[in-house]
Amino acid sequence: MDIGKRISRARARMIVHQPFYAAIAMRRKLVADESCQTFYTNGKQWGYNPAFADKLTDDELVAVLAHEANHDALMHDLRRGERDPRGWNIAADLAINPMLKDAGLSLPAGGLFPDQADWDLSAEDHYAKLPESDKDGSGDGDPGCCGEVRDNPGKGSPAEMAKAEQQRKVEVVQAAQAARAQGTLPGSIERLVDALAAPVVDWREELREFVERSAGYSDYTYSIPNRRYMGTGFILPSLIGEQCPPIVIAVDTSGSVDAELLQRFSSEVFGVLEQVRPQSVTVIYCDTGIQSVEEFQADDLPECLRAVGGGGTDFIPPFQEVERLGIDPACLIYFTDLYCNSFPDDPGYPVLWAADAQPIEPPFGRVVRID
Repeated sequence: MDIGKRISRARARMIVHQPFYAAIAMRRKLVADESCQTFYTNGKQWGYNPAFADKLTDDELVAVLAHEANHDALMHDLRRGERDPRGWNIAADLAINPMLKDAGLSLPAGGLFPDQADWDLSAEDHYAKLPESDKDGSGDGDPGCCGEVRDNPGKGSPAEMAKAEQQRKVEVVQAAQAARAQGTLPGSIERLVDALAAPVVDWREELREFVERSAGYSDYTYSIPNRRYMGTGFILPSLIGEQCPPIVIAVDTSGSVDAELLQRFSSEVFGVLEQVRPQSVTVIYCDTGIQSVEEFQADDLPECLRAVGGGGTDFIPPFQEVERLGIDPACLIYFTDLYCNSFPDDPGYPVLWAADAQPIEPPFGRVVRID
């Protein structure tokens, strides 16, 4: 049978057996492209090498199409940033292939799989763990032998990227609705879609409310003007209450964290802390280990937080550092993308996870989605 017809038949099979991936695959234009080794997606169209595709069994063909659909679902075509393209392909494959296996799909020989303990890691965290030899730009364009991911041709300004991501989220949620109707949505995709579909609240108000409640502040007074606005010509009230205990801010500095979002978060959190005026503010920068620790007083808070590090992610070290330093904090605010499953035990004090995504549910604390 002509390979184009075989691919069309494989997509039709997916409607019955893999409706989530089928809903994404049906939106993509498929083009024969002998310049690629296997398959590829750029989020707009899928290309395939006819000779490679023709060697696949029918089951493998379905799995490879689902593989490309999973790249699109996780927006790998939009998330590479400045990372090496070949290394990004390896990392992205390590992130999605366990999901495909959980869905009962059989990839061709050569598919990349991480150690069992790393099955829930994001592409960004897998990339951070790769040896430098996998990130030097050399070697095959598709080291995973299942289908590569290329940059989206529409990548541009932050506004354009945000629009593309929003459109993809809608596409993924709609695909999940179709799969749920048939009762065949894989658990790993269920968690992804729940995070994408979660309502976005005003995170600034959530952050302010959390800090004020943790610090024991509940009212305002004009007798003590708000120092933050004294230079504007307006007299605004300050919060009143007992002196606030120390507050800890942990910053996830892994390669997957958005530096621009970190600056916006910094502005908001320090604005709140200038009003609450804690005894001290300890900032802990951490990827897989502590990178830096800084301590500030209410009168010398920095303008913004720094991204120090760039490795993987481990949430345990900052909590250990708080204990080592002997801090009994009013609360701990952790800025992160939550792409990690390494958590400590509940520390017994309030914890706020300030995240731009929620791929997992932390075992303790409260999550506020920054958008």
